Amino acid sequence: MPHGQHTSIGFLSLLIAHLESNPHPPTLTRGNPLHAGLVCAATHLDLPWYARAAVKGSLFSDIVLWALNFHLKNHPIIGKLIGTTQAFTLSSGGNKVNVRPCAACC
Repeated sequence: MPHGQHTSIGFLSLLIAHLESNPHPPTLTRGNPLHAGLVCAATHLDLPWYARAAVKGSLFSDIVLWALNFHLKNHPIIGKLIGTTQAFTLSSGGNKVNVRPCAACC
């Protein structure tokens, strides 16, 4: 029997709607695989000096990492790689019968 206005599925749907309405902002972190790729590119490719300095400086300085994040998240291609999408695509429930036992047998 539902308690209040919503069942557990109703509460779950409210939570899902809230998460989809408030996506995470794209943020480049040192643990992001894209950051590791940028460090590799800055080490082994012939990039402009300022790009190499920004990427390598982001390894040690939070301010440089913030500045790199600020510039890259607005890039039309790299900005999509920094962020992620969040969408509820799969749900699974139990396999029980949704009936109450009768008074005669229980």
